Amino acid sequence: MGVVSSLLTAWLSNYILSKMEASRMSVFANLSTIVSMADGAVFLGEEVAVYHGIGSVLIIG
Repeated sequence: MGVVSSLLTAWLSNYILSKMEASRMSVFANLSTIVSMADGAVFLGEEVAVYHGIGSVLIIG
């Protein structure tokens, strides 16, 4: 699961980097944690608690 999340995030980061400058792309690189959390919830059936949502908001903020 971690390998798939990391590969997807790296691929998306490279794609975004080809479309915009690095300073704006780095904001999207921080979303890897949220992608991993969503993958765990969708594919492994893990529970997403309130503190996961709060952490996600803090990462995006």
